[in-house]
Amino acid sequence: MNYAEEKGWYYIFKLPKKATVKKAIAYLQQHSGFWETLAEKEEEIRFATEDDRWAAADIPILLNNWTKARRCVIYRESHETEHSPDGQLAMMLTTYSYQAIVTNTEEKPLPLFRSYNQRANIENRIDEIKEGYAIEQNSLHSMMTNLLFSWIKVIAYNVVVWFKQAFLPESLQRCEVKTIRRVVLKVPGNVVGSGRYQHIRLAPSPLLEAIVTVIQQRAREFAKRITPKIPEAA
Repeated sequence: MNYAEEKGWYYIFKLPKKATVKKAIAYLQQHSGFWETLAEKEEEIRFATEDDRWAAADIPILLNNWTKARRCVIYRESHETEHSPDGQLAMMLTTYSYQAIVTNTEEKPLPLFRSYNQRANIENRIDEIKEGYAIEQNSLHSMMTNLLFSWIKVIAYNVVVWFKQAFLPESLQRCEVKTIRRVVLKVPGNVVGSGRYQHIRLAPSPLLEAIVTVIQQRAREFAKRITPKIPEAA
C-alpha cells in the first residue's frame, strides 16, 4: 500500500479479520448509526440479491504495522436462522458475517464491493495452479531445473485451458483441472481380450459418452478449419 501510494496508484485490498479489524467491527455493532444498507446508500442501484441483507460502514483503521490510518469499508451480511429452545416456541435469530476492504479510492461502498469481486476470481486461478499443477512445489536440486519444470507446468495449464475452450462442452469449460481429470481423463476400465486383440473396455457412463460425442464433433470442426484447401486445377 505504501508503494502504491508513492506511485499515485489506487488500490483495493481485502483485510483479514484480525484483532484490530474485529475491534472495529465490535465498535460498529455497538453504534448502529454507522451502518447503512446498500439499497439505501445506492438508491438507484439495488444490490445483486434485490434485498437489504447487506449493509456497509466506513471507518478509518490503523493496523500495528501501518504508519497512518487508512479508509476501511466493513460489509455486513445478515442471516436469519430459526432457533427453538427445548419446550419453547421457535424464534428467528439474526446473525451477521463480515468482510473488510481497505482502499485509497473514494468509491461508494456498492461500486467498491463490485469492483473488488470482479477481480477476486484470480484467487481461484491461483488455487487451481497450486492444487492442480503443483506450481509451488520446486523440490529439484538446481535453480535452472526448477525453472524448466515450472515452465512445463505453465505450458500444461495453458494447453488444458485451450482444450477446455476448444473441445469440451460449455458445462465443463469453467471447471478446474481436478474436475477434468476426474470426469474425462481418469475413467475406470478393464483390459479385455487376448493377444493382439487386447483393448480397454471403459465402464458405462452416459455422461462421459455425451462428453466424448461433443469432443469428436468439435475435433472434426477443428480439423476442417486447419486443413489447407487444395487449389483447383486451371
